[in-house]
Amino acid sequence: MAIIDQEARPLSGAGLQVSVPDFMTEIVAEISQLARRSPHVNQRSGVSARLSIANYETLVANAARRALASGEREVVPRVSDLAALAASTSGKIEIETLEDGREGQVLERIVKAATLEVFRARVRPERLGSIVASFESGEIVHTARTCPRPTTAT
Repeated sequence: MAIIDQEARPLSGAGLQVSVPDFMTEIVAEISQLARRSPHVNQRSGVSARLSIANYETLVANAARRALASGEREVVPRVSDLAALAASTSGKIEIETLEDGREGQVLERIVKAATLEVFRARVRPERLGSIVASFESGEIVHTARTCPRPTTAT
């Protein structure tokens, strides 16, 4: 993570405030670690620190795109922004698969595994009991921003 903090040059723009949660930086670093250990990644070509740096910059750029599209000035990457890393990852590593077209699946599995690893490192399972119980009892959580309904002239 220190290399990412030192070397990454995330997007900055007039009026934009960029804030990257530590757990998102950890996920980006974990993606590189998992790629280094993956049997589907050509280890002769290696996985360099540039992968983490490029992925971090891509993550922030995707969050900025999303924020600007919704008229927000604060740029904060979300887990949903990790989907944008497939392109920057595939450009930095060589995937070895038996079938053509499976590269995307391999990258998706690496991103999901990295997210899970960071989650497990940060969240104790015993703290999730009440949340799981709420969902099992039918509780519903709405996460979308509410938009004012358009008014119609009468």
